[in-house]
Amino acid sequence: MINFHISLNIFCVFLAVILDFILGDPNWLPHPIIYIGKLIGSLEKWLRKHFPNNEKLKWASLFMVFIVCITTYVIPYV
Repeated sequence: MINFHISLNIFCVFLAVILDFILGDPNWLPHPIIYIGKLIGSLEKWLRKHFPNNEKLKWASLFMVFIVCITTYVIPYV
């Protein structure tokens, strides 16, 4: 029984790789990491403007990490 599940898992992974190779990502749809990078860039620019002190900027960067993580976690569920 376990061998059947292992074989089925291997088959599913193999099929997924083949489908990804054939279909791939559509060219018209940008990769989500582009939007994540834009979010990080805009947050960094805003934080550097409002927190010129290095000590405060360290805490602000932790806030930025929190915002980016929460945003990338919540967006798929919206």
